[in-house]
Amino acid sequence: MQRLQLFFRFLKFYLLAKTRFNVHSPFVFDFTEAVLEDDRWYYAFSEVEDLRHFLRSDKTKISITDFGAGSQVTPGRERSLGSLVRYSANSPMGCQFLFKIVAKYRPTTMLELGTSLAISTAYQAAASLKARFLTIEGCPNVAMYARKNLDLLEVKNVEIIVGQFDEKLPKALAALGRLDYVFVDGNHRQEPTLRYFEQCLAYSHEQSVFIFDDIHWSSGMEQAWESIKQHPKVTLTIDLFFFGVVFFRKENQVKEHFRLVPWLWKPWRIGFWDLFALGKGKSGAPRPLIRGRAWGWFFFFFFLGPGLPVPLGGFPLAFGFFFPPPGGAYNFGGGGRPGPPAGGGGGSGGAGVFFWGGVGFFWWGVWGVVLCPRRRAIFGLLSKFFGKTPRKANCS
Repeated sequence: MQRLQLFFRFLKFYLLAKTRFNVHSPFVFDFTEAVLEDDRWYYAFSEVEDLRHFLRSDKTKISITDFGAGSQVTPGRERSLGSLVRYSANSPMGCQFLFKIVAKYRPTTMLELGTSLAISTAYQAAASLKARFLTIEGCPNVAMYARKNLDLLEVKNVEIIVGQFDEKLPKALAALGRLDYVFVDGNHRQEPTLRYFEQCLAYSHEQSVFIFDDIHWSSGMEQAWESIKQHPKVTLTIDLFFFGVVFFRKENQVKEHFRLVPWLWKPWRIGFWDLFALGKGKSGAPRPLIRGRAWGWFFFFFFLGPGLPVPLGGFPLAFGFFFPPPGGAYNFGGGGRPGPPAGGGGGSGGAGVFFWGGVGFFWWGVWGVVLCPRRRAIFGLLSKFFGKTPRKANCS
């Protein structure tokens, strides 16, 4: 029943969520590009995922001391390390989102509530190696394995504090003094979550970033998230379903709340003109797939030429005239320029134009939308056959 409720919560979120093509706030669009749409595989991902894969098969049983809401999947005081990794650790995609958020905002003081086996901890620590990072874990046995995992990954900038959040959080906040970044991933209940938020808020500043895990895990957590959104100091929130991201930027005169998903989750949100603005340039600004005014007009008239006057649509008309579609030639039936003799299947006057225009448009869409984001993998595969170093794909 709980999983079914979670599914309907996700369905509601998904129907209301926006993509990069529906965001008008420059700050949120920049967040979307850096976190949701950056498909680069960073150096730390492979190391942590190798550890995750190893731990998933680890059947070592440990006694769990859980001060929070517990697990909905594997209740009980004794669990295997593999079970903790499968059901308690954040997903690879969620961990990568955390990494990219930290990498973008570069906090110098970081706090995490809920270390678990330090999978997500390692991701966050790797994104800001010079930061002072404190993480609190309630269970001593889990904290011991978390420390071993961090040592195995050679993560040196994380200090694990063992104890209950209510007892250790004030000391951790006093030790940090100023909070640039907070990730709350423990005790998934409404009242404790709001209490941790208020305690951390006293050490926040305008550039602080707060992230709350599992904001749709239960009705209580959803109510806690709504309360956080309405807090007077909160100016901007981003709901990623897995996480809720909170900002305190004074530039936002009016509160804004966004639900966001990667654009590939909702590809139909792409408008015609968005095809000319996929990708990013070196400065981080949107870079069109069809770069330059001349190329833009060329492709515009190539695809829409049949409905335009001959001087504007002459190229596609001429192309379709000399290269009729497979299956038979055509003529224009009296009016217009004389065409090749009709034979075989015979066709309509605009068949060649629409056929070849459609082929070109389809290929351009496949290259720009599907192949271009995977250009490194594609050219790497080609290099194995030709034995040469692949050139950089030009998607402009």
